[in-house]
Amino acid sequence: MYRSLLAIKQLGIRISVVNDVLNPRIEDAADSIAVADPRNMASVLQAVEQLDLTDVDGIMTLGIDNPLVIAVLSRVYGCPGLTEEVAYASTNKDKRIELLKHHGLNVPEFRTVDSRNCTRRAITEIGLPVVLKPVDLTNSVGVLKIVGLECVDDLIEVVMNLSPAKHLVVEKFLTGSEHTVTGFSVKGNVHFVGFSDRDYSSKEAFPPYFFERGDIAPTHLSREMVDNVHRVVRQGISALSLWPAFFNADVLVSEEGDIYLIELTGRLTGARIATEVVPLSNGIDPIPNLVRLAMGKDLELAELVPCRNDAVVQRYLPCNGGVVEWVGDIDEVFRPPGVYDLFWNMDIKKGMQLPWFSSNEDTIAGVIVVGANHQQAASLADYMLANVPIRIRKPEMAMC
Repeated sequence: MYRSLLAIKQLGIRISVVNDVLNPRIEDAADSIAVADPRNMASVLQAVEQLDLTDVDGIMTLGIDNPLVIAVLSRVYGCPGLTEEVAYASTNKDKRIELLKHHGLNVPEFRTVDSRNCTRRAITEIGLPVVLKPVDLTNSVGVLKIVGLECVDDLIEVVMNLSPAKHLVVEKFLTGSEHTVTGFSVKGNVHFVGFSDRDYSSKEAFPPYFFERGDIAPTHLSREMVDNVHRVVRQGISALSLWPAFFNADVLVSEEGDIYLIELTGRLTGARIATEVVPLSNGIDPIPNLVRLAMGKDLELAELVPCRNDAVVQRYLPCNGGVVEWVGDIDEVFRPPGVYDLFWNMDIKKGMQLPWFSSNEDTIAGVIVVGANHQQAASLADYMLANVPIRIRKPEMAMC
């Protein structure tokens, strides 16, 4: 967030920030700041009221999956943006899937459920393996794979307890390559900004949960397949009436070449993908146009033309339990040429009990690397993660 805030600041924009995690760098970049969960409507409205803002020209989010909150704020302050109906439909998993399917788009076979018995029935109807998801959480929180019925009731209970609405989606587990597609949708036109491959090489390293190792750009897909994906995403945007927006799409391309929309929502792609991974790869910086979009101004289309084609690899170091015995200064770690950033992804302290991995929120550190090719960048990324300044005492394994 800090780098993006500085980029907005350099445009001569005054910034008020509402976030649940603050640090001195964010406080330095913002003109005013309030603490609240950016996904919680009531908390955000109360925090913004305390800021006593006047003459607000635009409302935007930096990677937080909260389009409905942004839509409400835009209405309150008379700013451009998605309607609340569209924002809700693009955020709520079951509503989004139903709309996409209604318009003839490929989505995984699914059921929406609200009880243990309904979930078990849906699993039986769809057939194992399936993916279980809360309808109202993001960042893979509560998303898990069910391959058998031995402990299914316990797994259902885990996901149901995480969902504020107590509603789940049961989806058929699909195999294939997965991709992140980003861009602007304005006045019926779609302008693509980024297309990256999601690194799921260690997807099932922590069963039953999924580990997304990071993103890789540019994509390995052929030009023809990229065009086909773009066509499907356009159809999805039309189905959801998703404009004006910066959109994020998660797409799966099956081994047979079928294209499935896994997610499509009106927000900036998080995890620094849209703001740093994509610009490092193709030279397109979305921030200036994101500001223009929030303020209802025309996009500068010349800024959406790729001007480079570099290999970029983003990777994360997952938690796997244990206690932090020692932690050093990550900024002092030697960074060979090509290392754009090496960073903590959580507030690490000596003596801290690390969680067992259950979502992509459970990652210790991350790295972004630019290389001559994907292989070189990936090797350097792995090297940097192996040198993160932390020593962890692994938990003792129980003896049978």
